[in-house]
Amino acid sequence: MEAQRQRRAHQKSRKGCVACKTVHIKVGPVFFYMYNRHVIRLTCHQCDEEQPSCGRCLRLKQSCTYPRSPSTISTPSPPEHLFKTLSSSVASHNPTRQAQSLPVLDLELLYNAITHTTHTITGRQSEDDAAFQMSLRHQYVLHSHLALSALHLVSISPHRRELLEAATSHQHAALQLVQPLIANPSVENTDALVLFSALTSIFSMAEPLYMTSDHGLQRDIIDDLINAFQLNRGINSILIMKWPDVGTNGIPDAPSLIEDEENLKLDLEEHFPTFSTVIESLHALCGNEDEVLACQKAMYRTSLYMRAIEVKPEVRYSRLLIQQWPHSLNKLFIAMLSSRHPAALVVLGYYAALMSMRSDTWWLCKWPSLIMKRVADLLGPEKSDLLAWPRQRIVDYDEIHKEQHRLQSTE
Repeated sequence: MEAQRQRRAHQKSRKGCVACKTVHIKVGPVFFYMYNRHVIRLTCHQCDEEQPSCGRCLRLKQSCTYPRSPSTISTPSPPEHLFKTLSSSVASHNPTRQAQSLPVLDLELLYNAITHTTHTITGRQSEDDAAFQMSLRHQYVLHSHLALSALHLVSISPHRRELLEAATSHQHAALQLVQPLIANPSVENTDALVLFSALTSIFSMAEPLYMTSDHGLQRDIIDDLINAFQLNRGINSILIMKWPDVGTNGIPDAPSLIEDEENLKLDLEEHFPTFSTVIESLHALCGNEDEVLACQKAMYRTSLYMRAIEVKPEVRYSRLLIQQWPHSLNKLFIAMLSSRHPAALVVLGYYAALMSMRSDTWWLCKWPSLIMKRVADLLGPEKSDLLAWPRQRIVDYDEIHKEQHRLQSTE
């Protein structure tokens, strides 16, 4: 007769001792079997979970230990006195200063300004170093550098909208700090104010290209350009009024930049076949002699700068001529441009061609095509022939700069 076996109900347990778990001994209660009316106790190599030592460890005369519960395991913490010592040491150096996070975005702007932006302006390492030494001494110059650096980064990464806010914030801070200094300048501030004027001039040209209009309002690119002209002319006029020699030593006035101007005048018509035709057209478009003189002077200066850049195509020199063109304009021409006078618009179309000669510069690159498109729309098809030559020049220089960029990329 086969033995009748009866198994006591139990639940699986994972609380066995370490020794039994190591050799994969089953963990659980003891089993009891009935055989011929006798109760037989069988362990089947199970850990009975008895503490401090289970039955198997007692039988084998070995050490018996149980794993600790996770809730009983504590992470050692640094001694409290260590933090107190560190805190008191820091407080002894500056007890009033609160813990502040580093302005990471401003650090990025500063790094970009030092390594890239300033070099796109001067192209000379010695001048880059001098400019940043001045930034450390004059906070408004530092803000101007950071504002321009932010716009430079926007030109590379247009999706980074936080850069636009940073540019506006730093430029606003620079203008607030510099206002009392411009009103009452000193000899010690001359170089810093001149540098600020140069940085602001570039910022005013770059800002409309990368800043979005508020509330979705459509902005007229000519209004943006005039605002840039007025800001540059205003700062420069104040500096020249305070220091008459700034016009030649700090911010060069337009005529002083042209070398051998008399000889350049002689071949304007040879190199610009439409020069005489445009001069005559301006006379026909103007209502009085003052308007004629204002527009012809602006047109003459534009053509002269184009020729000067062709003769001396050095990057820094050409950028400087383009930036200084607004300073050669008189108030009447600015007023005519503001009222969208056809004669002033024609001259502006030629200025777009002048700008295209350095359209490989990040703060000028978009201006030529934007100006030409707006001027053509305002003048209409009946005067489109007056813009044929400058429009073609813009196309030609765009192709030249694209080819130069392609060759540089393959080197």
